[in-house]
Amino acid sequence: MTTILASTDTEVIIALEPYLSGLNYAVVVYGQQLIEENPDLGNRFMVAYLKGVRQYLEGPTERNLEIISAATGVDAETLAGICWPYMRPDGVINYAGSLDWQNWELANDRLEAIVPEEVYWNRSFVDAANEVLGAP
Repeated sequence: MTTILASTDTEVIIALEPYLSGLNYAVVVYGQQLIEENPDLGNRFMVAYLKGVRQYLEGPTERNLEIISAATGVDAETLAGICWPYMRPDGVINYAGSLDWQNWELANDRLEAIVPEEVYWNRSFVDAANEVLGAP
């Protein structure tokens, strides 16, 4: 988007943020191996992941630009000018943000019942990581 806006006669006519408030647009999904067979590895991964998220949230620092540029091939100048989407530094999923979607699915006969939060996601890995890292 940044490249298109900078190189063409294009403009943003509406921002999506007001319509997506509370939406989880990315989550980490664990399989049986990490959940049941090797939860210690799942915990260590979440600690490393949240360390990365917290560094990312520092924004376009010289180090972050270097890391992301090397990983993506996008030059640091372009990266410095883009919007860096927010990610929760604690890794917690906003369950309430899923309810509008779940209600729509329910109303359209694509879901039999609202999935309760304790079934919707397992917060044990996030809680363990935050215990190691401390509050963001």
